[in-house]
Amino acid sequence: MPWYISFIILFGAQIMKLSCTQENLSRGLAIVGRAVATRATLPITQNVLLSVDQSMLKLSATNLEIAMTTWVGAMVEEEGSITVPARLLSSQRAYRV
Repeated sequence: MPWYISFIILFGAQIMKLSCTQENLSRGLAIVGRAVATRATLPITQNVLLSVDQSMLKLSATNLEIAMTTWVGAMVEEEGSITVPARLLSSQRAYRV
């Protein structure tokens, strides 16, 4: 049985709610993670953009020299977008529930 990751992200009055398999999320993060800046003067380049695009989770990252985007399958309940530090997302494997 696959592990599912659920996101409920609250930002002000906006809510983003979706679920995807841990495998799909890990694959997507492995792709865009190559574009995340390791030592950056701009903190935003150390983040991954999570957004919903045509009922799929869109992951995007840039280090200002290259940008990478990929889409992963997800069950979307509420659309939205937010940036999250890549180090928090890459450590999601440690938080199996």
